[in-house]
Amino acid sequence: MYLSLVRNLKTLDYAAFFALICAAALITLSIQNTGNSTFSSILNPFLWGLLGVSVSLLAGGLRSLTLRLTDFLFAAALTLYLYKTWPHTFFDDAGFIMRYLDNLKQGVWFHYNAGEGPIFGISGIIHGLLTSIWVTFFHMTPERALHVSNLMGLFACVWLLSGIIRKLTENSVLGYAATAVVILFSKSFCDVLFTGMETPLHIAFILAALYFLVYENTKGFYLFSSLSIISKLDAVPVIGFLMLIYAAGRLQKTKIPQLINEEWKPKTFFFLLPLILWIAAAYLYFGSPFPQSAKAKVLYHSGAASSWFPFLEGFTRDIYKYPLLIFWVLSLAVHLLLTRRTKGKSITLHFSLGWMFVGIMLLYYFYNPNERMLWYYALPDFLLVGQCVYSSIWIASWAKDWKKILMPVLLIPFWTMYLKPDADGAKNWMYVYLERVERERYEVGKFIAKDGLPSDTLIAWHGLLARPFPGFVIDGTGLNSKLAVDFKLNRDSLLAELNPRFGIHHGYPHINASFSEHGYKIKGMFGDVTLENWPAWVWWEKDRHSDVTFRSEVVSDSLIAEGKVTFKQNPLKVEGRMIEMLIPVQKNNGMDLWFVFEGRVQTDRVIQVLVWKQNAIWKEIYVTIPAYGIESYPSLYTFGDKISLSSPKDSLTETFLKVQFLPTGEDTSVKINNPIIEYSGVKNL
Repeated sequence: MYLSLVRNLKTLDYAAFFALICAAALITLSIQNTGNSTFSSILNPFLWGLLGVSVSLLAGGLRSLTLRLTDFLFAAALTLYLYKTWPHTFFDDAGFIMRYLDNLKQGVWFHYNAGEGPIFGISGIIHGLLTSIWVTFFHMTPERALHVSNLMGLFACVWLLSGIIRKLTENSVLGYAATAVVILFSKSFCDVLFTGMETPLHIAFILAALYFLVYENTKGFYLFSSLSIISKLDAVPVIGFLMLIYAAGRLQKTKIPQLINEEWKPKTFFFLLPLILWIAAAYLYFGSPFPQSAKAKVLYHSGAASSWFPFLEGFTRDIYKYPLLIFWVLSLAVHLLLTRRTKGKSITLHFSLGWMFVGIMLLYYFYNPNERMLWYYALPDFLLVGQCVYSSIWIASWAKDWKKILMPVLLIPFWTMYLKPDADGAKNWMYVYLERVERERYEVGKFIAKDGLPSDTLIAWHGLLARPFPGFVIDGTGLNSKLAVDFKLNRDSLLAELNPRFGIHHGYPHINASFSEHGYKIKGMFGDVTLENWPAWVWWEKDRHSDVTFRSEVVSDSLIAEGKVTFKQNPLKVEGRMIEMLIPVQKNNGMDLWFVFEGRVQTDRVIQVLVWKQNAIWKEIYVTIPAYGIESYPSLYTFGDKISLSSPKDSLTETFLKVQFLPTGEDTSVKINNPIIEYSGVKNL
């Protein structure tokens, strides 16, 4: 009966069926093996690769029956798998577009603040347009709209890349298998898949341009080249290299005069016309076709200066990516050697992903950002991994006889074994990082918004922190604020001239100094971000009706008399059975000590604080740290609080107050991060 069933599946290869059974059996055994042996850690990626080959063989066989259905199922399966296994927490910059989408309820489009004009503040304009449509006409929440865009972009990337590799290799099995490796194990690409960024959709537009180039569809190539540039300006050098590849291929068949005569119409109507229409529309609505973010970054954000090519360090310092760069160079040499035998295609179409990688890296060489965000690496990482995987199987397919089939197929488990541990490590790190940093930003933004009124102003430098604020937001980065750019992003000028009620930023010493000098007091601290060795979020407020002055200083490690300093830089981290700090006294000033407790537990815990005046205990204070996960506080793992050491009315003659933190009950140690001392005094004393 079973043999009869197999014989009836004429489109399936017996080898594929046998490989699938073996892969299923081996993976089942590996899942049952709960040990963490070295053999198991090496075997599992190999089994994943074997499964990828098996499924690709099956898909390749089924494709002869249902071509588009198989492509759809393949893309849907990879998209669903990644959606189930990678985190969905939003990156900070997604908060910018969510604020734009929130303001759609007030009848304004692309307004960072409903009361000011439209701002071309996000670089992914098509991503913004599509999500705006879904929010407006389908009543989606901004969060859901961003996820839909991410899912659409990922699905399209899988569909298009499999078609590209299949066409170039003329092999369905390799097309599916290589695509699975590139999509599943390009770690920077996977990092940004479901974080609300425009990256998946933007990469899909770029791949669509390459897809139509490979399939010799001139109109489609020109149209999606234009849409890629409209989607995001970083596509310009990438599309530039695709244009060169296209021109090189056409010039092999056609002379220049004939080429111009054949190309001017499709290029004009499908490439230039969409660009012209977009530029005109952007001028009419935004006042410029260039994003506000690009203007702010080019004019006022600092560039990196650590090496001749700082952005490249993201690859050269990565133990997995550096060998890929070397392999990329070696494969380029092989492609060059095969130029004559392939009539130039080996160095054009077959190395197209590699040239696109050169294009995006050239952009970052000249742009040279000092702050190299994770999502900056998504496209170059995707292109680098894609070219290396493709080149290996394409070069291996030049073997003869049985090796021509076996060698490319065996490379799939090899690449899986090499890339999967790196991708798994990135995934695990993402879950930790997003939980500590981005989730906290998301919750802190909602927390501080509760105290804001529509008439209030907040100055902030981060998207998720600013997104829910009900009043006017000054984006201190200038990415979404013409007002901030008019002040050349000068923090002191913005505070002095615009006088916002609230501000929130990392508690760096120079940031503290700016807010202190302009009459702001600390309103709160949030410290999960300190677990990633970033300074805590400090929330400042300016009371225009108060006569009290405030000045804050970050406590340095030189003031720690007892306790183990585990991190000296800001944020200062101290832990021990007892922590003792020496706090400088300033005459006629009150003193509040702000700090972040690290290590919340399932139940409330109490910390005893002793304040010593000279050689005697002056104050005894008990601070209650709420339990992990309390809904009324945005930080999960830390708790920010303050203790009042003295008031301006206290007569103090000491140079220092000694402050001791001691655990109570069964607690054995205390961890304190990012302590800040805030002095307060009455004016004209």
